[in-house]
Amino acid sequence: MIRISKSDLRILKALPRALNYSEISRGAGFSQPYVSNKIKSMRNRFDFVFKVDFWSMSLLPLVVVTEYDPGLLRKAERHVPYLRTVRLMYRGLRKKLLIELLPPRDRADEVLDVLGVKPLEVYRLRFEVMWRPDKDGLIESRDNKLVVRLEKLSEVFRKCKEYREAERRIIRPDDIDMVILWKKMDFPFIPLASIGRVLDISQQLISYHFRHHVLSQWMYNGVRVKSFLEPAPLLFVRIDVSAPRYALKLLELAMKLPYTYSAFVTYDMPKSALALLRIPCNDYSSILSQLSEMEGLENLEILGLVELEPLVKSDYPFEPEALLKIFTSRSRREIRVIEV
Repeated sequence: MIRISKSDLRILKALPRALNYSEISRGAGFSQPYVSNKIKSMRNRFDFVFKVDFWSMSLLPLVVVTEYDPGLLRKAERHVPYLRTVRLMYRGLRKKLLIELLPPRDRADEVLDVLGVKPLEVYRLRFEVMWRPDKDGLIESRDNKLVVRLEKLSEVFRKCKEYREAERRIIRPDDIDMVILWKKMDFPFIPLASIGRVLDISQQLISYHFRHHVLSQWMYNGVRVKSFLEPAPLLFVRIDVSAPRYALKLLELAMKLPYTYSAFVTYDMPKSALALLRIPCNDYSSILSQLSEMEGLENLEILGLVELEPLVKSDYPFEPEALLKIFTSRSRREIRVIEV
């Protein structure tokens, strides 16, 4: 279970479709100062993630599994372009590394080469989802706890439609767009002015890039539960299905489940859904029982036990020295990145 009040849940349900505290306050029916204070306190128990259409932003999310390599960790700590996180993963008694990258589509192979190791597995993500509290069907607040109605899991799955994303215009993000995205993925409600101050550019310019480039690719804000009332290890799971449509239905189901850290389908494995799940140990048997009743599901395999805290987490997609100054040339209106 998850500790949560009814007012917390109202705020969480308003959060996925909101860009700022004012929109959350209107959706939840609370004052803006109350919402602001609540979200600050809730960040100890939840992470909030700005979700965009990576395909339309010409980006290709990658999840890579490699052998455990201290040399790779040292390289990642110095900097690997477009690296998001590196986590320790146990597969049986062996250590592996689970690596998340977010390169431009045309640089994906180049970024893999930079890692300097031979990957055991490379997952090229087509669709990725997270928990959306505004998706009804499985949760309710009871005695200041978030209760997940696992007995309804197979019924809710049966009613799920195949996951789809709206078509958006394709853009190629520039350096400023990428930094905005990186910072918003860390916390959706970070003020644009704060990002502008880090980059030493005007609020007008940062607002222009957000409104005209990043915002058009925004889908929703996802939620990750950080604090459970009982042990909830992070598992890397693959579910094989008889047809691609069942994998897409599983993504729709994953958005309704608070245990979802991340769930995705790939370009290369259309008849599989993969997920990072934080499942309380007491719920394992109930979930497996419900999964066994779902149409189209053929097999479930646990690919690894993953450490929740990353060994490496990147703050920026680029070399740090190149971000000391981003500016606009007043005469030619060119955006350039310079090293100082």
